[in-house]
Amino acid sequence: MARPLIIPFFLPHAGCPFTCVFCNQWEISGTGEIIRPEDIRAQVLEYLHAHKGKCTRTEVAFYGGSFTGIEQELQQKYLEAAYALKQEGLIQGIRLSTRPDYIDRNNLENLLAYGVTTVELGIQSLADEVLTMSQRGYTAECVARAA
Repeated sequence: MARPLIIPFFLPHAGCPFTCVFCNQWEISGTGEIIRPEDIRAQVLEYLHAHKGKCTRTEVAFYGGSFTGIEQELQQKYLEAAYALKQEGLIQGIRLSTRPDYIDRNNLENLLAYGVTTVELGIQSLADEVLTMSQRGYTAECVARAA
């Protein structure tokens, strides 16, 4: 089975109030800008053109920061842009990353309403001592609830 084409949209540090010892999303993503929701369609079309016929499944992915921590209005704009592409059949999946302490039933219901297919939880450890030392801002118990 062929791997899906994952079209990444980096939102460095968006929605995340912490600066963990290992995390510099600006450097990791190599960008100083956050994509605007209205620019998503054009970038997806560019990726699809470049990979025409090479993939059977295409997903939009929002990485960096904590998606469900972004202010609700902006979060909705990103989801609406991706969902429109999914409804058109241009993409088949929407994925995002978030902190385990920023996900709950209400978030999940909202994400499902927009056709989100994958939520990646940013879990670096299940040891409270390590989480405290790395300044993650949550505990192993929080991870268990989120999962």
